[in-house]
Amino acid sequence: MRALRAEAATLPHSTSSTEFNSWKPRVRSLLPRALGENHHITERFVKTKWTPSMYTLGDTSAFSATFRATIPEVQGILDAAVAEIELLADEAPVADESGVDAELWEHIAPELGTVPQNDGERHSRAACPPTPGRMHTRFRHSYWAYSLGLLVV
Repeated sequence: MRALRAEAATLPHSTSSTEFNSWKPRVRSLLPRALGENHHITERFVKTKWTPSMYTLGDTSAFSATFRATIPEVQGILDAAVAEIELLADEAPVADESGVDAELWEHIAPELGTVPQNDGERHSRAACPPTPGRMHTRFRHSYWAYSLGLLVV
């Protein structure tokens, strides 16, 4: 995500450029995967205006000016996303083993991507979950923080 933030500063000032049309979908894909489709940061990025709402025909300066003004706004959105992922990754675990029903755990462990170890303990495979969308939100955020290089295990 930090790399995409830095890349934003190097984009040509045109919504029709190849670079922009590669960069924007990558960000648009990453934010919902990391934070969720309905997260306010994702929604803010989706609603970002890259072109002017009013302009004079034949005058392209308004398009370039709007694009240039939007870059710092989007970099701020990406900074907020990084901060949110870091905060979510630092949250305390949902529960410890003493509060887990062993019979229920046997049933749901495969869904959470956990595996029994030789000593009987259960260890999370958060770095390689089967499907991030089916994990608990905190595990999902830890997974994305790890995969984005924001969390070091």
